Amino acid sequence: MASFKSTATRNLGSAATTIHMAVGGTVVIGLSAANIYASELPIDVWHRRSSNNTMILQQYRVGPGQTEELMRGNKIVLETGDLLQASTAVANGFDILVSVLESV
Repeated sequence: MASFKSTATRNLGSAATTIHMAVGGTVVIGLSAANIYASELPIDVWHRRSSNNTMILQQYRVGPGQTEELMRGNKIVLETGDLLQASTAVANGFDILVSVLESV
């Protein structure tokens, strides 16, 4: 049966970080990024399947103390084992929340 779930990632930094891993047929319905750093920062978000990366957002700028809904009504379908990954320019730059519908 399909169910709603969320994955939180705190203190996203400059290393590629998995922010969600699909465990079955998954639809990403929300992706919020909160800039917790003292100045404007870029964020990159991409989809990874096997060794292939596909950019979703590249160098998207978010002001200090601001939260952006990065999906803006779009949906992304993930297959089992697919990853959503992200990074930014500095250590401890963003908190991320991914909302999904799993087992669809």
